[in-house]
Amino acid sequence: MKNVSVYYHIFIFYLLLILILPLTGQSRYGGASMQLGLGAQNLALGGATVARFGQHEGFYYNPSAPAGTDRLRLSLMYAPSFGGFGKALANYNYVGVSLPLPQQAVLGVHWTRFSVDDIPVFPSLRGSSYADRLNNAELRPDGTPSGSFTDIEDVFYFNFSRMFAVNLPFGWLFTDLPVEIPVGFTIKGLRQRIYDSSASGLGLDIGTMIKFKLGHLLDRRTIGDMAVGLAVLDISDTKIIWNTRHEDQIGRTVSFGVAFEQNVGFRDAAVHLYWTTWKRIERQHLFGLELKMKNGALRFGKNRDGLTAGAGIELWRLVFDYAFVTLDLENSHRISCSFSIK
Repeated sequence: MKNVSVYYHIFIFYLLLILILPLTGQSRYGGASMQLGLGAQNLALGGATVARFGQHEGFYYNPSAPAGTDRLRLSLMYAPSFGGFGKALANYNYVGVSLPLPQQAVLGVHWTRFSVDDIPVFPSLRGSSYADRLNNAELRPDGTPSGSFTDIEDVFYFNFSRMFAVNLPFGWLFTDLPVEIPVGFTIKGLRQRIYDSSASGLGLDIGTMIKFKLGHLLDRRTIGDMAVGLAVLDISDTKIIWNTRHEDQIGRTVSFGVAFEQNVGFRDAAVHLYWTTWKRIERQHLFGLELKMKNGALRFGKNRDGLTAGAGIELWRLVFDYAFVTLDLENSHRISCSFSIK
């Protein structure tokens, strides 16, 4: 009866997913800071992590990713933009906490802030025309700002995920195939303030995965684990409403991905391969490769703009990660740190 109940819940989840998908179209603009990615681990892998299993910061890519983890975890990220550390024109920061619950459920609360400080404000031009300023030097602007303002975009994420374990019957196997199926959703609220204008929006993401031992399925015990993931972000084209009555939209993103993990037989090392395809306006293909050892990892990837790379090290319950990310306008550095409590 337990397996029947699990199948019922999974069926209802997929039914809702299928019903929601056709409801809205897509939009090109809005919520730019929500497209910057999250977590140095995921960014170093090109963001190709929609099928990355059991990862707290993975809620950003697939809301079901944290399900089944059994540790309270606090995560931080610092990401300077348009300049180096301490000299950046903009800053993108993140803090989040994930709390394990009974029944292999996880509750997460996360916050990101993208800010640009000291944006200059210049006085209005004097004179009635360009000709007036050309002929009268006193009317020409001297390039001195009259003040400054800040652009701030905050996003709050409330994530819930839960793991389901089932046994799938296969006729050619002597035993059933154990399968883990996490499901999850994220409610996110956006608040933006720029000069004397402000805006807010509310969105919803949903996702699921299927993880199984590929070697068990193929009757080759040396073959590793495989996971398949599906996520739909901003399923109803999240609206951002300004106090000026203008509206922006964040178009729905549909992501599908595959992950494969293979032990290589020395020092607890394993190779992880990731592939994700996602579509918002146009389709993109992302790739990631990770060599994971007992207390460290090396990562490489390809995002939509170019190549990525990074590394991580684990010291007791602290994990430090670094990513070099190729972006359309500039190359960027990302640093993450997380602390777990058993």
